Amino acid sequence: GMRREHCSGECAKTPFLTTNSKIKTTPEAEWRVTVDDLMKVPLRKEAGLTEAEVIALNLYTGPMYRVYNSILRRMPEAVYDQFKANQFSTTIHVLASAVQKVSRV
Repeated sequence: GMRREHCSGECAKTPFLTTNSKIKTTPEAEWRVTVDDLMKVPLRKEAGLTEAEVIALNLYTGPMYRVYNSILRRMPEAVYDQFKANQFSTTIHVLASAVQKVSRV
């Protein structure tokens, strides 16, 4: 699942640089979120989001957006090549579901 993709899957410890704030991080570091606090967000209930969907949205709004977008677009090539061994397919699927739910609220 998503935890494995970010914390123990291939590329979990692969560092990357964010484009907007030039932060060097890894998928594993970005997973480290306070799930309990995220579960209290009012939008979660209103949109009917699962725990996994809240986590996926949170990850996407941080530095991991660069990794997910690079996988989906296959560019920039250098970033895609770093992460092509782990396509984060579970996370991207869950993220798409969450975006659909939120768009209906």
